[in-house]
Amino acid sequence: MKGENSIAQSYWNNSYHITNKVIVKNRGNQLTKLIVIMPLPQTNQYQDISNVRTNNGSVGDISESDDKYIRWIYGTDALAAHKKTQTSFDFDVTIHRYNFNFNKVTKEFPYDTSSNIFKQYTGISGESIDPNNKTIQLIGDAIWSHSSGYIDYARRCYEYVASHYNYIKPGKSLQKVLSNGGGDCGGFSIIYISLLRYKGIPSRPVIMVRPDGTPHVWTDFYLENYGWVPVDVTYKQGNPAGDFFGKYNGDGIVYTKGLNLLIDREDNHTYRCRILQLYDWFFYCSKRGNKMKSKFICKAEQFNN
Repeated sequence: MKGENSIAQSYWNNSYHITNKVIVKNRGNQLTKLIVIMPLPQTNQYQDISNVRTNNGSVGDISESDDKYIRWIYGTDALAAHKKTQTSFDFDVTIHRYNFNFNKVTKEFPYDTSSNIFKQYTGISGESIDPNNKTIQLIGDAIWSHSSGYIDYARRCYEYVASHYNYIKPGKSLQKVLSNGGGDCGGFSIIYISLLRYKGIPSRPVIMVRPDGTPHVWTDFYLENYGWVPVDVTYKQGNPAGDFFGKYNGDGIVYTKGLNLLIDREDNHTYRCRILQLYDWFFYCSKRGNKMKSKFICKAEQFNN
């Protein structure tokens, strides 16, 4: 637990043993190769990770990120013997409820535009995050004109997005989410991040999975010399009277922190994964049968420290 003089306070720790499993069902295809990729959570300000068992998977670094993944590659011999392939890994996690202490921010510092954080988290990210979008710029300029600084602008954007957009079916692109008038948790996050990046505030989506296996996305924004600040616009939209600015309620495990992650699929053949939250997979076959199917299962056992 961090002290009272810290910029943030972590408390209400819950610990779990987590087993994540992917089952791929082969329905009559003659497979020559199967690749399964799952995100590997890391220790950070929201959680402590330990006792990881990859079960013969290889761990790789995600380029342009401090995230990691596990990759399993199955060849013809392994695939010929059965119709189902089960891939799993497990770990222990202690999740910290986290509050950023804004009272300790005595001064807002200008951003170091030469830093890796600024370069990585202020630009465009695929079709999902676009600070150059005209609608984003119009909204951002209007909010900025009433803002006293970075924190005030970030808070006003959080309140604006939560009150002006609806929780509806997801859209993959920022433009689709804007034209639909909303989206799911990912949609709220990419609007909010685009607004912050437009004014040069580094921000990123935080991709998490709850212990019961349900996914969620929220946001971090960066304050120079203070660190990352959690914000959950989706929770604010669902509970307008609540305060989710600078707060993380500790109900999930952070797996990755970004979109369009550059991942080595095999032998230096990289690809962009739009969102690595549960798993990704690829298969090759010499003869096609029925459609392949896959399923994700999360098993969580809570324990006391």
